[in-house]
Amino acid sequence: MIISISSNWDDARAEHRAFLKSVIERYFRAAMKQGGPHTITFGFIRQVEALLHSSDLQDVTKSIITFEAYKKKAGDFREQFVIELQKIFSYDNFIKKKVGWDAYKLCEKSRIKVCPYCHQVDAKTVLDSKRKRGYRPPLDHFYYKDAYPHLALTLSNLIPACTNCNTSLKGSADFHKYQHLHPLFDSEQISFHLYHPLKNSYLLDMLESDPNGIKIGVSARRSGCDTTKRSLETFMIVERYAQSLCDAVEYANAKLAWENLQANPQLNLTTNEKTLTRFDRGDYRSRTLGKLFADIHDLLAP
Repeated sequence: MIISISSNWDDARAEHRAFLKSVIERYFRAAMKQGGPHTITFGFIRQVEALLHSSDLQDVTKSIITFEAYKKKAGDFREQFVIELQKIFSYDNFIKKKVGWDAYKLCEKSRIKVCPYCHQVDAKTVLDSKRKRGYRPPLDHFYYKDAYPHLALTLSNLIPACTNCNTSLKGSADFHKYQHLHPLFDSEQISFHLYHPLKNSYLLDMLESDPNGIKIGVSARRSGCDTTKRSLETFMIVERYAQSLCDAVEYANAKLAWENLQANPQLNLTTNEKTLTRFDRGDYRSRTLGKLFADIHDLLAP
């Protein structure tokens, strides 16, 4: 995870809560007609219902612990228990375009438009007015839905991502057993800088003397943090950002040009930093590579 998106679902929270509540109530009504209150599935959902609506990570974790306990308790009916949860919290049904709340309408409410795991790829939603065509970003289940089926529709478990991160790199990795940075709950822990592998000098000197030798460095805010280390490795951040070197140097040179203009007071400037560098430091989360540019901006700021 490169950027924090803690407020991403604020505009969708009420509608999604109502949707998930209707899913659970529909199950309870059907179960009551079939003696459902005496089944392990009914008891489990009743116990975790409030947790599934929560925007607190501890509640989500508590629901997983409860699920594991019920799965163990189910014994020979374990497989049936999991299958029932998959049917009740059907993600396949949620991702179909339909009347009412679905994944497309949810993604329209997303505040972030860039994948938070890599911050390199757009995660935009585009739909026509009649909802007959369009596209949306993949919704990654931070806690894998096949392993934890009760969280398939939980808002705190849905991350608008890109296919590279969601499918090619993360796949079925278990982020409960092996903790990674959570975009909805964790602060930003990964930073970028430019350096020369053979020179120990200031970025300004490197840009002027040997720009072709510059590399992108990636570092963790907390040294030795296993959670950050796993996030870097799973999403191949070091390798992927090496491919963005030209963008990084181009922005650094634009930022340097602006600082040089600022240092020359006799010039009558007809531009501003945002126009010259094509980057707004105050809105770095909203554009691809924004965290990279923000860190370079801070390195070059006077």
